[in-house]
Amino acid sequence: MGTVIDVQVGALEETRKVLHEELSVIVGAAAKLTQVVRIERIVAAADFASVVATAVAETGRGGRRPAGEPHILSVPGRTGWVMVLHPRLFGPGFDAHIRHALYWHELTRLVHKMTFPALLRGKVDRERVLMGELYRAFGEYDAARKAWAWRDALVRDALHEELSGRAVDDFVRSLAGQAAVALGHGREDMARRLNDTLRKDGDVAGFLSVMRGMVVQRTVALALAWAGMDHAPDKALEVAGALRDGLPVAAQPLLSFFRNRHVSGVTDLREGVALLDALWQAWGLHLADGPDGLTALPVEPF
Repeated sequence: MGTVIDVQVGALEETRKVLHEELSVIVGAAAKLTQVVRIERIVAAADFASVVATAVAETGRGGRRPAGEPHILSVPGRTGWVMVLHPRLFGPGFDAHIRHALYWHELTRLVHKMTFPALLRGKVDRERVLMGELYRAFGEYDAARKAWAWRDALVRDALHEELSGRAVDDFVRSLAGQAAVALGHGREDMARRLNDTLRKDGDVAGFLSVMRGMVVQRTVALALAWAGMDHAPDKALEVAGALRDGLPVAAQPLLSFFRNRHVSGVTDLREGVALLDALWQAWGLHLADGPDGLTALPVEPF
């Protein structure tokens, strides 16, 4: 049985037909990946929360829900994944060219979910945490590059169109936003204060509760900024310069590692753990294994 397309948005029947045709494109592309991941249903939801809740209730396998409401959320169905699209995707801030990239990004995330190792099961130690966040960051880098490449090829070769101005503006704006988060202006002062406090009071739990989330956020944002920079260098000259000047020296080896793994298709990332660890230490987070489990050490000169 093929993927079911359920379009609930759009006041006019003609609008729903156009959106059905749009979603048929990603369904056709996803059909080539059925040995790895199967899309059971795609729902362009009018009521996002209700559709997600119903899908989870049908199988009881929804897992942990992310904070807020993402553009797209995929939950396990009976015979594959149910991909739920938020109604804002079909509002004035988006067009088909933007959505095509988002569809493929989500599809690539699902492929990663089925092929990357499950690393956060069992004892949580330094290497397991670093490895898990390395896979998360690389997964976003790889998914973003593949999504933009697929979208651009679709627009150029199948639709015979120029990439829309709105899609170009969205790309540039998103790239600048991710770079700003990655550079974390003001975060160095916060990291310095947190390390000073850790050095004085030894409150590892309090330190990690703030520092770990901040560093993970910067890492994922950096991965997405790098992906945009590598996908369209001509549109990322300013961002590339800012990243080159504002990132620690330890970032460059990690970027080279991501590029290598993306091009080669190799998904064994163990060699990158030390590279991520070096970047995190440059940002003020030094994870270690203590007698009671994961701990953190103060970083100098923070």
